[in-house]
Amino acid sequence: MEELKVAVEEPSAVTRSITVEVPAAEVDGRYERTLRDYRRKAVQPGFRKGKVPADVIRKLYWSDVVADVARGLIGDTFEAAVGKVAIE
Repeated sequence: MEELKVAVEEPSAVTRSITVEVPAAEVDGRYERTLRDYRRKAVQPGFRKGKVPADVIRKLYWSDVVADVARGLIGDTFEAAVGKVAIE
């Protein structure tokens, strides 16, 4: 995650606001890996376990996929962003 763009703002004397821009390729890769994980675990009537099409997964579990991707990106990029800038 070397390509992170990090900006730090100081709204007041005691608070800092960090804005992190993650490359689109990283986000797309996370979506693909998360969808693949959901497909492996999904049990849906009419399909064998692990063989549910990605379109069906998107329709049924898209909000969960988005939440998992966001949680993972926030967790992984926060430490990298803070390490990239010196916050005093």
